[in-house]
Amino acid sequence: MHQLIFDLPVSVNKMYSHSRSGIRLSDAARVWKEYAALTGANQWHMDCGQDEPLKGDLVVIYHFHGSHMDFDNPLKVLNDALNGICWIDDEQITEAHIYVYRKDKIRRVELQINRKAS
Repeated sequence: MHQLIFDLPVSVNKMYSHSRSGIRLSDAARVWKEYAALTGANQWHMDCGQDEPLKGDLVVIYHFHGSHMDFDNPLKVLNDALNGICWIDDEQITEAHIYVYRKDKIRRVELQINRKAS
């Protein structure tokens, strides 16, 4: 099992902005995604002792602390930020468990990443 901890992601409601050229990632989402990629890479290499992204099917357990978002709202930006770091692509996540602890004071998300048993 590999565990990572991040500040809460931006809501999907704030993830995209509209411009003349179409829909794009908002500045807030881009900044959070960069933060998560850097933080995730550091934790992945230093704390988890991993040099490469995991291959194969994965099970990810999400613990959202202090979040008042819909449970699935922050998943897109979070999973995309970890592409190429923890997994090759988030399509490898074939099982997910999501827990939300709305009353927690310290706002964060904790991920537990496991290879799926065959």
